[in-house]
Amino acid sequence: MTGTGKAVVLAVGKHTLKEKEIRADGGAQNSLRIEEQETPFQAKLRVLAEIIGLYAYYICFTSLILFGIVWLIFVMVSDYGLVDSWSIQRAIDLASTAIALLVVCIPEGMPLVISMAMAFSVDNLKKENLLIKNLDALETSGQVVDILTGKTATLTTGDMEVSRIHVIDQTFEIDSLQANMEVLNTLSDCIIFNCDAHMQMDNKNDYKPVGSPVEVGLLKMLVNRGIAVQEKLNEREREVEGENCYKLMSWIPFSSDRKRMTVAYRLRENPDIVRVVVKGAPESVIPMCSSKLDSFNQAGTFDGQGYDG
Repeated sequence: MTGTGKAVVLAVGKHTLKEKEIRADGGAQNSLRIEEQETPFQAKLRVLAEIIGLYAYYICFTSLILFGIVWLIFVMVSDYGLVDSWSIQRAIDLASTAIALLVVCIPEGMPLVISMAMAFSVDNLKKENLLIKNLDALETSGQVVDILTGKTATLTTGDMEVSRIHVIDQTFEIDSLQANMEVLNTLSDCIIFNCDAHMQMDNKNDYKPVGSPVEVGLLKMLVNRGIAVQEKLNEREREVEGENCYKLMSWIPFSSDRKRMTVAYRLRENPDIVRVVVKGAPESVIPMCSSKLDSFNQAGTFDGQGYDG
């Protein structure tokens, strides 16, 4: 329900247990294939095609009889014989017309055309970041009249950014933040320590933060201020024997009950100090504080006891 985890991929493709079971049961020809299931709409189209095809056979048979009668009447009232070239050509034309009626009436390609149209629709929806796993879901959505949905993470893009910072009893716009370097460094270190987001390289070979919207917004703020976020994240995770490194001593993930996330790191520059960083809702974090930075205490030191951060 809460927390985070890591998964290790041990096998892919034909090496997975599922693929081995498929190969053992049905042979290699069935491996790595998606199960083909007929959607309700495709079933209706198939039934419709069978009904139309049955009537098409009746129409073709009736047309052949009528065209045969017309051909006989034509031969009887004309001067041509039954085996005359013109009579044979006339018979071939009438038979071709009847066969053309049969071919046109039987909609054998209709289910295929509908399936292709739906597949192209799914591809267009993918370009709009809407992934349709099953085609029957697309059929169902075509019959939807009203949609009731929540606002969070559905109607919004989820992109967040830091606009204002309250520090040293003052609220600053992010573009006009004024504080000494030690306070700013402490703030950036706390954001780096208490963060589950990571930096990922895009198509332009630039690192961009990826993760929850809140943490991505905090990392973007550091990137815009010229801080090497990727290097700091690497320093946080680096563990080299014989060197002073940051060490994660304790970690409590964010939950809806606690409304905060807590981490405790042993500092690299002073291994005897463990810095506890708490991030969460103000009503949950502020009551835990015993002191705060103000205009008379800007050196990054804390008068309260218990926490060093």
